[in-house]
Amino acid sequence: MYRLFVGVELPLKLQNEIHKIYVNFPDCRLKPVDKDKLHITLKFMGDIEESDIHNIVNVLSTITFEPFEVELRGTGVFPHIKYPKVLWIGIEDKANKLNELANRIGSSLHDLAQDKANEFSPHVTISRIKENCDKIRPFLEKYDGVSFGKFKISNFQLIRSRLTKQGPIYYKIHSF
Repeated sequence: MYRLFVGVELPLKLQNEIHKIYVNFPDCRLKPVDKDKLHITLKFMGDIEESDIHNIVNVLSTITFEPFEVELRGTGVFPHIKYPKVLWIGIEDKANKLNELANRIGSSLHDLAQDKANEFSPHVTISRIKENCDKIRPFLEKYDGVSFGKFKISNFQLIRSRLTKQGPIYYKIHSF
């Protein structure tokens, strides 16, 4: 079984810009995402049989779209400020193109991937939060509305994620 997701890699310039704020992370038990693993998840597929990967690549190859720009802006947490588990940077997409792309990918993969009922929520995870910490709120306030930069999305990737004690290891299977 392969743990797969469809995502968008961030340009190196934005990875570096985001990584700069890591020094300002609150003094809490956090597990920051390595800067080279920062991405936007369009569809988490879960555990997939290796024999299904060829079909998934074929389906994803049929998806076309015009490149579009998004902006990384502000910070937040999932699932709730009282019980934060994930620290993220938001994505501003005024034309709603990212949502449209994620929905098309999700619909196309409906028969091949685990059906995750989670609604697409555009973000870039920057850290996992290992325990409740009252210092998260000032960090969120400091970066509320702050722009980390814009970039053009012109492709997406099928990525395998192998979980290890040191963190996930990503293998790009195919770019579209």
